[in-house]
Amino acid sequence: MTKKITTNVKVSYDIQTNTEIDPIYLKKLPNGLLPGEIVLLDWMSGKSLLKAVFPRYFEFQYGINAEKSAKKLVNNGFLEYASPEETLHTLTIDLLKEVLKKKDLKLSGKKADLIERIKENFSTSEIESLIKNRTLKISSKGQDVINEYYYIVPAHKNDSKDGVYNVASVIRFIATAKSKLSNSDISWLLFQKALNKHLKSKNYGLARNDFHNMASQLYREKRFMDSLEYFLRVFICDLSGLNNGDYISKPEYISIAPGIVSQINKIVTALEYDNSALNAVFNISWDKTRQMLPFHYLSKEI
Repeated sequence: MTKKITTNVKVSYDIQTNTEIDPIYLKKLPNGLLPGEIVLLDWMSGKSLLKAVFPRYFEFQYGINAEKSAKKLVNNGFLEYASPEETLHTLTIDLLKEVLKKKDLKLSGKKADLIERIKENFSTSEIESLIKNRTLKISSKGQDVINEYYYIVPAHKNDSKDGVYNVASVIRFIATAKSKLSNSDISWLLFQKALNKHLKSKNYGLARNDFHNMASQLYREKRFMDSLEYFLRVFICDLSGLNNGDYISKPEYISIAPGIVSQINKIVTALEYDNSALNAVFNISWDKTRQMLPFHYLSKEI
């Protein structure tokens, strides 16, 4: 769909907006919930139903009315109200100190210390009087749903933003899986499948993104040595000159994303690698990556 936006200086722009929602998000799961409502179930934990400001992705990506669905989760017992003590974390540090002053209690310490001090010295009714809006928490029924669909929330939080690893792709993957896999295995297999597809179709720019997704996953999992190898593979792809299809960039148009260089330096520093150690990892990355690429402007030494 195209929306026309006109500015006050009488210059108009046509902006393309994606209004399509993946049909799988509109299909209810056996428990009666939509995939986006499981994402919402996790998101609502620790928040107030009255004060929640819902991200727009619930509507535009998952196709749900977040406020209405949140009430549904409460009414059906997937979410429940936290106790007054459990809601103390929503109060500001200044307010917590004001409460402690009423009983001449110590004001020092972190927020968690102040909360614990209040719990120890105030009755439940006194604490309840401090809380205007109790937060929600996931009930045991809700936790059973989170556990059953253990792959949905991580796929949302670690969405690769390119359609390879997200809630929709994971639901489809699980439907064909022959055994239960960890979230790490699921995302890795999806990235590997995409990489093989893109290499076969000569979409080397997309293959470069697959290497980046794999590097990011390894880094997230604190597998820093492995992540260094894959970030170097991204580095190598960036310098190859290859794009999608049979197109090769002119040398003057080749560039390396600054974030890749800084990420490599960050890992090298953390691992306390010297040039010799870095070269050893680079040699492995080069040998594995170069054999997948039909062309590269540079030699390994350069």
